[in-house]
Amino acid sequence: MLAEALNLSTRSSVGSIRAKFIKTFLPTLLETPVLRQLCHLQRTLDPLDIEGLYKLYKLHLSGREEEPLNLANINDEEELQAGNLDRIPFEDFYPEPTLEEWVAFVEEFKSRGDETLMTKELDPSRLHYFTLSYLLGATFKDCSIILRPPSSAEEKFGKVTIIDLDVKSIRRLKKWSEQDRRIVEGYEVDGDGGICVDACADLDEERQDS
Repeated sequence: MLAEALNLSTRSSVGSIRAKFIKTFLPTLLETPVLRQLCHLQRTLDPLDIEGLYKLYKLHLSGREEEPLNLANINDEEELQAGNLDRIPFEDFYPEPTLEEWVAFVEEFKSRGDETLMTKELDPSRLHYFTLSYLLGATFKDCSIILRPPSSAEEKFGKVTIIDLDVKSIRRLKKWSEQDRRIVEGYEVDGDGGICVDACADLDEERQDS
């Protein structure tokens, strides 16, 4: 199917298909601002990571003695009795964000610019903002990219389309937290001690300088 889309014979070798694919799409990928913007949003919308978000969640809950918690929707009686409120899913305390809340978040996020990326302090009063930020960041991390080749020899660049942008549910947060914990524990046991490299740091510096 890919060979036919690239106007190659179905008997073409993998090497030939790879070379034609690169030649066809590389100019488009280098020209489009979509990938750079997507990378920037993925980074700036998730300054705390899921581990940091849950730390903020725990701080928020521990500081609410003056405001009674709504326990009506909590199903995990064992965790509740043990006082492990941070292990209780977000959605047991907070409903799914409304459209109005998303609009307000986007306006604030746009007004803050890259300030969010530099966040160092965990401010419990900002839990709602960072929860929406994380959900939207997760949406951009899980989206799909469709590439369309140039439709004619005269057309220099193809088209890049982003799909699967349904906002992630707040109900996914506990699952992601547990998954992240298992990954970290596995790396501590089996990891090779490698160093993570921020491949997009230069892009952020270019944005700040421009």
